[in-house]
Amino acid sequence: TASLNLGSVSVEANGIGGIGGSGANGQGGGFGGAGYGGYAEFSYTDPNGTGVGSGTVSFDNLELYAQGFGGSGGSSDTGSVGDGGSGFGGYASVAAFAGMLTTGNLVLDASGFGGFGAYGGTGEGGDAEMWIDGGGVTASGYAALFANGYGGGGTILGGTGYGGYAIIGLEGMDGPSAGATLDVTGDVILDVSGVGGSGADNPDGVGGIGGDGYGGSASLYVSGDIQSGKTITVNAGSITIGANGDGGAGGSGLTGGAGGNGYGGQEVYAQLLGGTITSGFISVNAAGA
Repeated sequence: TASLNLGSVSVEANGIGGIGGSGANGQGGGFGGAGYGGYAEFSYTDPNGTGVGSGTVSFDNLELYAQGFGGSGGSSDTGSVGDGGSGFGGYASVAAFAGMLTTGNLVLDASGFGGFGAYGGTGEGGDAEMWIDGGGVTASGYAALFANGYGGGGTILGGTGYGGYAIIGLEGMDGPSAGATLDVTGDVILDVSGVGGSGADNPDGVGGIGGDGYGGSASLYVSGDIQSGKTITVNAGSITIGANGDGGAGGSGLTGGAGGNGYGGQEVYAQLLGGTITSGFISVNAAGA
């Protein structure tokens, strides 16, 4: 039996777009650059099948980030800023295929953030995934998976926000499940909301228009196909799954800008087919506002 004990660990694979250059002599500012999140992964596995399933790896906290940040548009002596860059979330994942992973809080974040500009940049969430088959995950705090998309603010139009994809899967990776445990004292959260960017205020004219927001896809899946003698157990203080779409606020002005539209996600569910599941409450939301 092997044990590995670590303090707080943060794995970051973020992409950050550059700020657009400043314009002079009546020229507009440059466009902000795009930011692309990469791959942030932690896997506890027994690839050689040597039977190390009773081992443990423990953290004070474990955080994995694969965020994308669009750069802001550049300024100009005319007051006309460049467009914001797009931000695309990447891939953040935890896999427990052997032993027990224990932590305080567990965070996986593959969100995308659009940059500010005349037209705000698009923000698009990536993938945040947790897979458990033959192992377990225990958190004394909370476990949160984020793949949100936040549109950037815009002086003319806020950027569009697109939620990404998040899943917690307790199932067999190749045939029936070899057993799995998810034990979280606090909240289990999956959030793939899309939030439109706000329109900027313009006290001398028309306020900016808010961007649209589109919820993504999120699910908690517990398989009913389990190997003989094995069990799947889920304990959580609460389980919240959200794929909301929120339109950005319109900016204030002599004429106020219109707010953006919000569209809830299409595939949002908790599918509990087997095992033992204990939770204070389970909430699934896919609202548009």
